[in-house]
Amino acid sequence: MKRHFRHIDWTLKEVPSADVRVHVVCVSGIPQCTEELPRSPDPVTREDADAWKLSHFTATGHRRFEELSSRVVQWDPDDDVDPRTILGVTT
Repeated sequence: MKRHFRHIDWTLKEVPSADVRVHVVCVSGIPQCTEELPRSPDPVTREDADAWKLSHFTATGHRRFEELSSRVVQWDPDDDVDPRTILGVTT
């Protein structure tokens, strides 16, 4: 997504150094299973979530999951502009 602000073009980008967080719940069966990917003090990655889904599927046969993920994004100007030099722009 691009926007023009303070005479500069900005692009919304994912912050690559930030963790992507994932939460998974099994929604298979009647009544619904609702078993969740165990919570962890460390961020759960998509790879961790996929491994848990495979483990749960092979153990139970359940194949339907609700997955939520979050990521950190920020507005960045073109590479030739340092955003710290623009009045009113913060990290």
